[in-house]
Amino acid sequence: MFDSTNTGTTHGGNFGCLYSHPNENWFYFKADTTGTLRMRTVTGRDHDFAIWGPYHTMEDAGIACGHLPAPMDCSYSSTAHEHQEVLNIEAGEFYIFLLSNYARVTQTVTVHVDSGSLSCAAVEAIVNPPPPEITRPPVGAHGDPHMVTWSGEKYDFHGVCDLVLASTPDLDIHIRTHEMKEWSYVEAASLRIGDDVLEVTGGKDNMNKVRFNGVVHEIEDSKEKVLDISGHPVVFTKTSDKSQEFEVHLGDNEKILFRTWNSFVSITVQNPSERNFGSSVGLMGSFPAGEKLARDNKTILSDVNEFGQEWQVNGDEAKLFHEAKGPQFPQKCEIPSSLEMRRRLEASKITVEEAEIACAHVESHLKDLCMFDVMATSDESVSGAY
Repeated sequence: MFDSTNTGTTHGGNFGCLYSHPNENWFYFKADTTGTLRMRTVTGRDHDFAIWGPYHTMEDAGIACGHLPAPMDCSYSSTAHEHQEVLNIEAGEFYIFLLSNYARVTQTVTVHVDSGSLSCAAVEAIVNPPPPEITRPPVGAHGDPHMVTWSGEKYDFHGVCDLVLASTPDLDIHIRTHEMKEWSYVEAASLRIGDDVLEVTGGKDNMNKVRFNGVVHEIEDSKEKVLDISGHPVVFTKTSDKSQEFEVHLGDNEKILFRTWNSFVSITVQNPSERNFGSSVGLMGSFPAGEKLARDNKTILSDVNEFGQEWQVNGDEAKLFHEAKGPQFPQKCEIPSSLEMRRRLEASKITVEEAEIACAHVESHLKDLCMFDVMATSDESVSGAY
């Protein structure tokens, strides 16, 4: 049984074709015969797998946890029916078997052994793998636009313009906000790594599409590597008719996730490292403290509107979007009236209880942002942006 509440992810080691491996379920099996092992795992929704070995004892397998070599077999396909094949297994040897519950729902796993013979059980019954590394909560920009700094602090900046979310000498993340009546939202985001630029835009007309170095790429297959941005794989997943994801993998389970839902675009940095973001500045603050530093890298700005205006893309910075739109420097960001936004919340047709139910699926550190957006728009479906 896959438990949708199991959100563990192991860091370190070689996971082969698994660009990500959320909701891990670890098992082992012991080969009873020598030869080729062929199995099938069947679930109701998408899952992935990897197999490592051989190990003489379960203790040897436990020692390998955290620094696994390349797997003997793996699959990152979007199917619920996976096929495993391990050549030259040896009788009496142990093998580690990872099943990743990519669908993030509780579902039953059925294992069919088509060739070979084995006995299996949960790894945890024999060994205790090293505890996962302590990681920071995902940070970035979401919805109506809510910013989450490197330290996890949340604040809102509703200015309409192009903004620097994070910037280092090697990497830039810019967002573009769009005004909608009395509120705004992130409608596009661009990532520069080296000389390459990836641009993601929300909206129905941009489904199955991404712009890379100014050229639109149309994508059919889901959950496939579609591009490399300066050597980093970009994996595309279409999660629904309204939503899609682009994962940029930076190595060691560190990634930048772009997600669109209808016209909304969110950007999440997962497991950020000192190596990639140690010198970062922008709307996410200093790394890792999240201090709201001005461009002089000294002055701390406590007023969020002043801080937001400070990090408007200026004339000296590269333009990462393929076309200019809305206020452009030196014209300042347009900021909707806070009075109108408060009135919008007071006039909401959605209660706090209803918003909480609509956002029940959202990760705890983002739930309050989701509830705000649902109530502000009087639309429960906006929770899909999370």
